Amino acid sequence: MLNNFILSVSSVAPTIILLALGMFLKKAKFINKAFLTDANKLVFYLGIPALLFTNIYNTNIHDIFDLKFTIFIISSTTLWFFIVWIFSYFILRKNFYSVIGSFVQGSFRSNVPILALPILINILGTEDAAKGTLGIAFLIPLYSIMSIVLLSLHNENNKNISIKKMILEILKNPLLIAIIIGSIFSITNTTLPFILITPITMIAGFSTPTALICLGGGIVFSKFSDGFKYVVYSSILKLIIMPIFVGVLAYIFGFNGTDFVIIIIMAALPTSVSSYVMAVELGGDTYIASTNIVITTVLSGITLTFWIFFLINMGFL
Repeated sequence: MLNNFILSVSSVAPTIILLALGMFLKKAKFINKAFLTDANKLVFYLGIPALLFTNIYNTNIHDIFDLKFTIFIISSTTLWFFIVWIFSYFILRKNFYSVIGSFVQGSFRSNVPILALPILINILGTEDAAKGTLGIAFLIPLYSIMSIVLLSLHNENNKNISIKKMILEILKNPLLIAIIIGSIFSITNTTLPFILITPITMIAGFSTPTALICLGGGIVFSKFSDGFKYVVYSSILKLIIMPIFVGVLAYIFGFNGTDFVIIIIMAALPTSVSSYVMAVELGGDTYIASTNIVITTVLSGITLTFWIFFLINMGFL
């Protein structure tokens, strides 16, 4: 039991240490807000796309593609999205427009681009974690579509966003572009020359630690507001209820072993930093969006340790 607990903690510890390092560097003024803004752009537009591309490029999609797994990831996430959306109507009441968009985003959108692969690799190893790339490839565009539709219907100005703008927002996402290009190279077995793949791999190598340090440096414990209770509700839904919901469905549909672990971990991740970007761009409630990211990221050190400990003791790991 003690060994299992130590293994659980050690799986999450590297991620938490880098987050803490980011907080320390910001507090010690080694980095500032301007640096974080520029570094986040670098990571979002270059680092993570390079990471996603190389992971897919180095993976034989024919070997890891699993139709049942793919359908489950898409359908379970979609079902949870609509459940939370409907649930939000009952608890938010008067706070209907901008609040509901950020609340629902915080309750379903996992930080898969930054956290999924590092944690899965720590738990499963590089080879077994490869299937996580498949989940990420489908979840990123799915998250984008859901968030854009959601925030187009629930924003501060109560203005619907045009279908054309929705499509453009999705298509210009650098993560989606990287996934598509990587998939084409993988499916066609096309090999890039050494002079190109080497710098791309080097860029991919800095993306995860830089993203985590920036995420930690961006954590700000702001004062409570009237909307904080909604952050609490959303955080509970994201870190506890969503993994339970998805886990029960996965068990019912016969998933086990590596597949079950990937499904649970992806559901249990804290809220994606992209949810704040979306809230800013499309008129969502920025307080709830930003505070939700902070709370779920901090608490995920505890909840992810619990979920990994649970998976080990139940024999899935």
